[in-house]
Amino acid sequence: GPSKEGEGGSRAAALAASAPGPPPGCPLPWQGYLPEDLQMCLGGGMGKATVVPGLSSFSPIGWRSFGVVGRVWGLSQQAQGSREVQRKLEEAQSEGDREAILEELRGHVKAAARDPHANHVLQRCIELCLPAASQFVVEEVLESGPIGIALHKNGCRVMQSLLKRCSDESVHSLVAALLPEFSKMAQHQYGKFVVLCFLECDLGEQRQCVMERVEEEVRRQSSGALARALASRQEGVGEPPRQH
Repeated sequence: GPSKEGEGGSRAAALAASAPGPPPGCPLPWQGYLPEDLQMCLGGGMGKATVVPGLSSFSPIGWRSFGVVGRVWGLSQQAQGSREVQRKLEEAQSEGDREAILEELRGHVKAAARDPHANHVLQRCIELCLPAASQFVVEEVLESGPIGIALHKNGCRVMQSLLKRCSDESVHSLVAALLPEFSKMAQHQYGKFVVLCFLECDLGEQRQCVMERVEEEVRRQSSGALARALASRQEGVGEPPRQH
């Protein structure tokens, strides 16, 4: 069975995650018994800070997010863990707390986008964090080949989140990378949803090109995947609700 030391650490972590935050400047009575890395996460109410690689500044890890910090990628790949990370994102009280969680997906974006559980965490990060914080996600998508993500059952939803939330410059880069594969997306059961998302985005000069490609595709395949998706959207039938 688990050791008493392991059980004690688990109880302490559970207590820390569920208890209300301590008053500013007030150390926790049991904090001294925690491992040093957890003490750094808590900050002891005394202004200690945890450095998260990739963040632009030193940011104390929030009281309610420290329970997943350091374990985000592992938890995100599990059904229950994914829901827990999403809950921490939604409860986070600062941009720094949310960015600390997002940062742990750095280097895992391609895998997260395809994972049946982690893709939901990645989507929530994109939706809740500032666009600048998600820039590395865009870069990893572009480096890994965006068409592979756009045509994937889970990845297509991540791609839609990026198109809806990223900066204009990032959206332009994603659309430019995907346009050469337009026909493939338009004919694909998942890729067609990314094409539909193009029509909802402010694409600037790219919009005319996208509209011409849509019209061409519908004329060429009047009963194809894109034509059917456009008809369904006009009738008020969209994507099935996502499962968390």
